[in-house]
Amino acid sequence: MDQKTPVTQGDSSPDGMPVSNPFLTAPVTRLFIVNALPVVFMMVMQGLLSIVDAIFLGHFVGTRALSAVSVVFPILIVTIALSSLLGGGLSSLYARHLGAGNRHRAAQVMASAHGLAMFIALAINLLYAAIGPRLILTLAQGDAEIAAMAGTYTRLLMLATPVQFLLSLHSDGFRNEGKAPMIAVTAVAVTLANMLFDYVFVVPLGYGVAGVALGTILAQLIAVVALVVMRLHPEAMLRLPTLFAHPWHRGWGNVLKLGAPMSLSMIGLALSSAVVISALGATALTGYPEKAAAYGIVTRLYGFAFMPLMGLAMGMQSIVGNNVGARLYRRSDAVLRVALGLAFAYCLALELLFVGFGGALARIFTDDPVVIAYAALILRNVSLLFAVVGPTLALALYFQAIGAPGLTALLSLLKPYVIAPMLVISGALMFGEHAIWPAQAVADLVVLCVTLVLLRRLYVPGQPGFGIRVTTDREDARDMP
Repeated sequence: MDQKTPVTQGDSSPDGMPVSNPFLTAPVTRLFIVNALPVVFMMVMQGLLSIVDAIFLGHFVGTRALSAVSVVFPILIVTIALSSLLGGGLSSLYARHLGAGNRHRAAQVMASAHGLAMFIALAINLLYAAIGPRLILTLAQGDAEIAAMAGTYTRLLMLATPVQFLLSLHSDGFRNEGKAPMIAVTAVAVTLANMLFDYVFVVPLGYGVAGVALGTILAQLIAVVALVVMRLHPEAMLRLPTLFAHPWHRGWGNVLKLGAPMSLSMIGLALSSAVVISALGATALTGYPEKAAAYGIVTRLYGFAFMPLMGLAMGMQSIVGNNVGARLYRRSDAVLRVALGLAFAYCLALELLFVGFGGALARIFTDDPVVIAYAALILRNVSLLFAVVGPTLALALYFQAIGAPGLTALLSLLKPYVIAPMLVISGALMFGEHAIWPAQAVADLVVLCVTLVLLRRLYVPGQPGFGIRVTTDREDARDMP
């Protein structure tokens, strides 16, 4: 079969607009520096939001407030997962349309994602109103004070989900347009604003957990307004009026299909966290609030560590998507190799940090010696195979970028939905609470074995376009050499 002529710098798009796409021509290493590193920086700034929230709560409100926001972590992960659903589905389609030079179809995808975002925001708020309070009381193990603080915090963030979703869509949109440095600057502004708002609401005003939620919401709102204003610029690749020239109620299925695997993976993390919290509540003979607070510290450290990794994978996804859309398969393979190596090195360094310095990291959040000691214990156990997490994530997002959601689902859903819950529950029942934490490392080992088998089956020596032949985008598969 003949390979299609790639879209190159200076070609015209199907809608008659000139294409200027550095993703297709710049050296791969330079692309990572210019595009992926700003995305990594942006994700670090986003990760700092939860770190800052926890520090203010731990030092200015107390351990029970930290416990309150920790027990609702599974609920908040669901909102992040839905944000990932929108951003991930958008990115896979948007980047490939831009790579192919078709801005008209790219604009239609963006409009569809906006309509889907507003629908999901409404649905999740209605669902929370129906079952949220009872669910929070269950997660708080019946502690009315913790449940009340957790409810206040969650209710405010749920009402602000439209802001959160719009921020995800426009950040991912600009990232796929090659504007990652601009998004990184926006992320810095959001983080600094969040710190300022947290201080004002928590310390002088004394709003407690509500103040932390309000600080996050206001910071995100400022970012959304800034990004929307950028869409009004005459030289913007996708101008704001273009969004209203396309229907918002069509094309949801494509966004859902491609965004679902990573979104379901994050919902799986919420499930795993809920299982851990429930198992801890059932097996901890004493000190549940302190242990829940310690687990909350670990989830925030893990979340913060995960953000640069996600940024690296997202930066890779933008580059891969554009090059696959242009049928430049050797370039997309080179991008994947670089991403796998960087992800492994980063996660190995973090594994050594978490195992060796868990107590020092926990002291950033609290002065309570019980919480510090237990957080260090958790980190030593859950991080034993953290080095393999990065390459697996990079490979999963690569498959999402090329339009193969089934493979993304295999790598991203196996651990949180099957392996980790099974190991946590069985370990807690047989050996008690201390068996909960090593289960995470065992789950990582199982996923590593699955990944190695998958790599062996898909890799064909000398054949460019790793995994393209199994993609659901049959056009890409047919056009391989």
